[in-house]
Amino acid sequence: MTDVQLAIPVGPAKLIPDQLFALDYGGCYRVFALEVDRGTEPGRSSAARKTLAKSMEQYTSLIQDDLQKKHYGLKANLLVLWVFTSLRRQMSFLEMMSSSSKCVRRSILSQSVKLEEVTKRPATPMFENTWCRAALPGIKLS
Repeated sequence: MTDVQLAIPVGPAKLIPDQLFALDYGGCYRVFALEVDRGTEPGRSSAARKTLAKSMEQYTSLIQDDLQKKHYGLKANLLVLWVFTSLRRQMSFLEMMSSSSKCVRRSILSQSVKLEEVTKRPATPMFENTWCRAALPGIKLS
């Protein structure tokens, strides 16, 4: 296999997940893209800069068109884990996501953690907590 870049072309821009990994669930794999939102980017902006809304649009295109499967040569489905350091920002994110298609809402999960837990091992492993989805019941990954 040739070297594949982490950056995925999505329209005229490139999407670069903060982290990309896969877990083996007994021979069945699940691929995860991790996004950590520390609240440093605006929710929306008319300027040509990264925003939460633009990232959401890119992930929406990625999921709807299965671009990760084409780009990385994957067969497994993708879940996007969006971790926030602010509950208020997470709730705003879920509100913005609520008008997305059910396919996209099923594939993007979010959780709010304390800022210090982003930089060290969390007291409660995030995989044991319930992950929120926009306008859908939350789920556990464990």
